[in-house]
Amino acid sequence: MTPITSRKELAAAYQRIFAVVPPSLEVKESTYDNQGMGDVIDAIENTRMAVLEAGPMTPREVQLVQLGMCAVMAYDAGAGLHANAAIAHGATEADLLQVTQIAWVTAGAVGFNTAFTAVKNATK
Repeated sequence: MTPITSRKELAAAYQRIFAVVPPSLEVKESTYDNQGMGDVIDAIENTRMAVLEAGPMTPREVQLVQLGMCAVMAYDAGAGLHANAAIAHGATEADLLQVTQIAWVTAGAVGFNTAFTAVKNATK
């Protein structure tokens, strides 16, 4: 894996992993830049991408795991992002529904409902 050394490379990594560059990235970068701390957000984001691209999991699998993690935390926006990214990387509705079921085992109704809502929105 090649280290990310620029924001252009970071955007390309987001596209590879998430199939989209979330608008929140630009907001985070400009906010930190305005405070003279651009190097901090770059370190955080570059580390995030390094972790997500390391190891044997495919981008599809990484997105399914992240969907489940967001669901058990009841993080709606993240669940939606990762459901769409999983689909972009080849996940089926059945794959997403299994994550929904696992979220229920882990976090009960809140996890299930968060994941299910994300799945239904992503598969409209």
